[in-house]
Amino acid sequence: MKGLNNTKIENSLKKLTGQANEIIDDTFKGYSDVREEALHSAERKNKEFLSVLKQLYRQINESKDISRDEYASIYSILGNMQKLKFDHDKLINYTRLKNINSVIFPRSAAAEVEDLFQGTRAIYSYMGELLLVKSPFLLRQVFRQINKYELVCCRFAIEHERRIVQGICPLKACCIYVHIVETFEDIFWHQQAIVKELGNF
Repeated sequence: MKGLNNTKIENSLKKLTGQANEIIDDTFKGYSDVREEALHSAERKNKEFLSVLKQLYRQINESKDISRDEYASIYSILGNMQKLKFDHDKLINYTRLKNINSVIFPRSAAAEVEDLFQGTRAIYSYMGELLLVKSPFLLRQVFRQINKYELVCCRFAIEHERRIVQGICPLKACCIYVHIVETFEDIFWHQQAIVKELGNF
């Protein structure tokens, strides 16, 4: 991977992955500690994320150093980054809904959601490192992590069906859990699409 021709664009992409990691971190604090101020922080950072994204769109349109193929790849990356912004919004909102309604997940479900938060943060960190190091080995490692968590989501869905059958999970908790896991699935899908494009550089 040769890296981007335009350093400003590369730096902006690194900033976006760093901000995304902070958003997930704040949302997790809101989830684990039931802290509304942490969710407010996540929302504020998510707006800043969108602001950086818009600036990056302008940088690309003004740049003279980007090839046609790079232009297409970067636009694809930004499109998926924008989708991640909305995924973050959903995750914040479902976490807030859980907190407001004092919903308590069964211990196994709570551990699963925590695992998804940690996995998402790790992948964002890998993405930032990939922009810095540009290593084919790291690229494969990121793909392995994403594929792992896509399978984890499937396993969690099966486990959740078992809890429903056994009557372990209350209906309100069940609905919120499903929405949260589905949002993580969307995040992993968009992360994978971004990493595929990063592999072109």
